[in-house]
Amino acid sequence: MSDLNSMNRERKKQQLRQQIVSNQTAGSRTMGIENRQPDGEEEVKAVKKAHRRVLRKRAVIAAVILLLLAAAAGGVYYWIEYYQYQEYKVSWETDLTAGQEGTETSSPNYIRFGKNLLKYTRDGASYIDEKGKTLWVQTYEMKSPIAVVNGSFAVIADQQGNEVYICNEEGYQGTAKTLLPITSVAVSGEGVVAAVLEDSRSSYVSMFKRDGSELNVTMKSTVSKNGYLMDLSFSPDGTQLICSYAYIANNALKSRVVIYDYSEEVGQNIPDRIVSANDDAFADKLVPKVHFMSETYSFACSDTGLAFFSSENRASPVLAVQTEEERIESLFYSDKYVGLVTANQEGPEPQKLVVYRENGDKVFETGFDFSYDHADIDGDFVILYDDNSCCIYNMSGVKKFEGRFDFQISKITCGTLPNQFILTGPQQMRGITLS
Repeated sequence: MSDLNSMNRERKKQQLRQQIVSNQTAGSRTMGIENRQPDGEEEVKAVKKAHRRVLRKRAVIAAVILLLLAAAAGGVYYWIEYYQYQEYKVSWETDLTAGQEGTETSSPNYIRFGKNLLKYTRDGASYIDEKGKTLWVQTYEMKSPIAVVNGSFAVIADQQGNEVYICNEEGYQGTAKTLLPITSVAVSGEGVVAAVLEDSRSSYVSMFKRDGSELNVTMKSTVSKNGYLMDLSFSPDGTQLICSYAYIANNALKSRVVIYDYSEEVGQNIPDRIVSANDDAFADKLVPKVHFMSETYSFACSDTGLAFFSSENRASPVLAVQTEEERIESLFYSDKYVGLVTANQEGPEPQKLVVYRENGDKVFETGFDFSYDHADIDGDFVILYDDNSCCIYNMSGVKKFEGRFDFQISKITCGTLPNQFILTGPQQMRGITLS
């Protein structure tokens, strides 16, 4: 009996020991978890801190890249706007007479037509791309050809002759024939042609469609009534026509600038289709040139300044800006800018270059001393040149290049890049790169 009790006591002791060990093990595990928990929070904090360091590093790298890009952009801007080129190299050249031997008997003239050049002589016209490739050719015979471009249409007229050839960028469209001699001509961007004709007493404006057929529109002016028609120009859409007249009043020569409207919405409801007539602004001036630059803006050039007109209200165009200049030596323009060369009364240079936007805002003016025969605006450059030298300004008034060439120049136009230009001569076209 005692042995049995003794065995029970041993068994209970063993069970108690196992329970104590189990409790100690479980407690150790619990304490291990509790002890490791602070270590987990530290790990999270460390990860967040490392992430913030990565973000800061990325931000610094991004800021450095932005600064480098800004510096590069500033360098490019400075190079484009202010760097003055000293030299040039010929990048390519094309023979313009290849396959045309014996077909031209006069020196060619060139006028910008779209992205390319219209070449015209007394024997015919051709359309030449920016690499010198001839896209189309039109033959004719004229004694004194003149050319006018507006948008995608161009006309070549025989001054003091009786024919007008009408072309677009695809080629020949038609021929208009007149009974009286042609003194000047205009074309709209839609191909409507206005030819100024004269007899001994009067001048007439006859209008034609793009195929050369007559429109039932004729304007007649006499010196005693309207004055002598000096110049005219169509708006690109052909709905408005600006004209300048010279007349005598009180034994003094005066000028008048008139804008006509041929649209059905406006012009047909107005007497003689005259929507604007300006006499007082040109009372003591001669206005030999007028031109529509866009649907909204046009200008008139007198012997002493410019007048800019706004047709924002097509029923009542207004004289928006009028400038006073010194003696004007040259006038040249594009569809965005009007340029003048005048006598310079304020600086050491004998001449002054002034450029305006189409709305009359002045872009820049600068004095210069360069002998030139031609002045053009192409893109955002003013180009003064003679037959073997040129001087080029950008629209910040910075002289980008002045130099001489060892070949003859008839026309200079912009190339693809700001330092590339195309020089076209009587026989060859060359692309140059300035450096």
